[in-house]
Amino acid sequence: MGVTGVRGEITTDVPSIVAAIRRVTNTPVAVGFGISTLDQAAKYAALADGVIVGSALVRIVGQHGANAKQPLFEFIQSMKTKVV
Repeated sequence: MGVTGVRGEITTDVPSIVAAIRRVTNTPVAVGFGISTLDQAAKYAALADGVIVGSALVRIVGQHGANAKQPLFEFIQSMKTKVV
């Protein structure tokens, strides 16, 4: 229902999709429609039970290769601090 991958702007109607899912199930809902920034993650974490940032992590690994451990840690730590 949406394109995954890093995007600067998310145009998918995520609130409507999450609401439709919640109407038919009690299963936790995670959103992963191109979320790659802290602001996007915080916005959609308020609507859902979780956010998926896989492409953002892959991008960091692509940029840093074998030296990605610290940048990954810093990105995840900053996301955890802002979103949780």
